[in-house]
Amino acid sequence: MRGWTGRVEPGGSPVVIAHRGASGDAPENTVAAFTAALDQDADFIETDVRRTADGELVLFHDGDLLRTTDAAQVFPERSPWRLRDFTLDELRRLDAGSWNDDRFAGQRIPTLREAIDLVRGRRTSLLLELKRPGEEDDLAGEVAAALDHAAWSAGPGTAPLPQVVIGSIDREHAARYRRLRPEVTVGALVVRAHSPLPELEEIAGYADFIGTGQPSFPRDQVERLHGLGLGVLLNTSTAADVSGMLPYGIDGVVTDYPGRMVRALRGGESFCVEAESLLPVAQASGGLTAQGNRGMNGCKWSGDAQLLVDSSGPDNWFRATFDIDRPGPWSMALTVSKDRDGGRYLLSVDGEAVGPPVDTYRPAVARQTLTLPGRVLTEGRHVLEAVVVGRDPRSAGFALGLDVLEFCRKAA
Repeated sequence: MRGWTGRVEPGGSPVVIAHRGASGDAPENTVAAFTAALDQDADFIETDVRRTADGELVLFHDGDLLRTTDAAQVFPERSPWRLRDFTLDELRRLDAGSWNDDRFAGQRIPTLREAIDLVRGRRTSLLLELKRPGEEDDLAGEVAAALDHAAWSAGPGTAPLPQVVIGSIDREHAARYRRLRPEVTVGALVVRAHSPLPELEEIAGYADFIGTGQPSFPRDQVERLHGLGLGVLLNTSTAADVSGMLPYGIDGVVTDYPGRMVRALRGGESFCVEAESLLPVAQASGGLTAQGNRGMNGCKWSGDAQLLVDSSGPDNWFRATFDIDRPGPWSMALTVSKDRDGGRYLLSVDGEAVGPPVDTYRPAVARQTLTLPGRVLTEGRHVLEAVVVGRDPRSAGFALGLDVLEFCRKAA
């Protein structure tokens, strides 16, 4: 991606920004997630920059290491396990992948330099989020210096460094980076589209775009932001949200599933069924509830909620119907959640298994997307079913979280 200024040219397609890499398909902020985002043709990889105890710049979201690493097991005496209290060598000892899925065991916390080397010479760029001051005092200056060094230290024949965009929730960081490097595209993150005009005018004094953290908002709010010279990013993992916002001229989409968004934006047809919307037509041998995003750190449900199936043991079941109004060859992506009380389920559509049984136990909340490519779906009603076939010995229950069903097909 070259020369993005925070805005998209009239008639252009919004940029696709992989949130912490392709974090819906691989553990967030790991080389596996970054590589998946490259493979899925994202325009940008968004990632979070923090400083270690010995001054190295690494890519990690949370202030502490508990949610996505085994720090408490490797360093049991180091509570509260704040990243800034560990050296890079110590962080390299941690497993940053197994919390998501055993397939990613051994993934490490990457450095900024590793991410730069990964995208060097590629069309995909980086969007670096600078964490808050107080936690990271002069992070803006350190990141600017690191990027300068990466640009001029490359040897002969080395591929060029792509454009790097900077963003921050903290406006002090964003404004400082703009003063340090006025030529760099800078964004203010988690700014509500309906914020008061004086606040937005202040942001427009140093930022090129805002990241709203919202999946949708009215056209007049987009027009107001564009009138101030600000690009507008929405945050969603649901292609239907993007389709509804395209006529408003949005400039980018921050998503955990970049491949899904690329397909929706660059040809093809897609629609989704939010699992929680199935609650009125669902049946189960156990409890059914809609669980919202409130209090969630990291993993967020599409549509702000998931459908939680609370089973009590083997052979418990869940069943719901959904409708297809256009027959044809649809590929289906079914996103489930994992947690410490998850069970092992066999999932099927119209009696055909989506794949082998899926184990939804994880020590921390994570997601997995199951695919059934190339399925021909007739017009009318179809049945999604899940049956408990067991659980991991470490699990405290037999629960299943269903987030979203996404259907895609290529344009004719």
